[in-house]
Amino acid sequence: MDRLRVKPRRFLFVTRANAVRYSSMNRIMEESLRDRLEQMGNVLQLTEIPNRPEWSETSVSRMLEQMELFYADGLFISFGLPDVWERCILRLPVPKMFINFPPIGAEADSIIWDVYDAVQQSLLHLLARGHRRILYLGDNATHRGYRLRWTAFQEIASQYRLDVSEEAHLTKRYAGKESFFEAFREKWTAFRPTALLCSIHDDLNRVLDCCERLGIRIPDECSLVCLDQTEDSRFHSIASPGILVRETGHRAADRMLWRIANLHMPYEHIRVRGKFRIGTSVNFINP
Repeated sequence: MDRLRVKPRRFLFVTRANAVRYSSMNRIMEESLRDRLEQMGNVLQLTEIPNRPEWSETSVSRMLEQMELFYADGLFISFGLPDVWERCILRLPVPKMFINFPPIGAEADSIIWDVYDAVQQSLLHLLARGHRRILYLGDNATHRGYRLRWTAFQEIASQYRLDVSEEAHLTKRYAGKESFFEAFREKWTAFRPTALLCSIHDDLNRVLDCCERLGIRIPDECSLVCLDQTEDSRFHSIASPGILVRETGHRAADRMLWRIANLHMPYEHIRVRGKFRIGTSVNFINP
């Protein structure tokens, strides 16, 4: 008798166009999803949505038909998709896993590295070493995860009576290197922080460049903590909470297969938490 063969399941990783190429997090996520799914005989395909300034639900629905998302066995939905795309994808009768904090009331599972806890670990690490003039750096509006990072910072900072107004921090999105530098220099001159909390790893090179141009020595003149999720050994000397992107991808693949076998079970949101890396970028000071 011929040996029975199980047809491999086909999953899609849905991202913005070029996200895997230009975002280290998306690249690591795709690698980890593919690695775990292929171990179990399944297939992962990358599906990129076109970049457009505006989308309507009608145009998105038409694109979903062309991309044939509803023929997949399951969808992994990356962070950073426009809201209208998320709403339309949620209507598809296909198991879905957000690699993100989920939209309110989303009928889908979700999993993400725990940036809320990571920001609070970072701030408490600085506070425990005497720092009180702490400058938060990072867009606090564009994505749900960014908004939650800022909320996490405000929650702990307010308990220590630190200034949690947006005016006291660098929370806008800056497109150009020079505009970021000018904003950083203005905050540095006005507040003279003893520590920087960089909440978005993609901003780290900009922050380091600003410090170099202004002659700020780390950690001698200013301490630094950054949410590092790149697995890049060049940054291992910088204090950072554990941002476990690869482990989150493996866990997401496992939970998707579990969901397919348990369609009747309640939806779940999982936050993956890592250990804090002390590094050498934070000094003790007298508050």
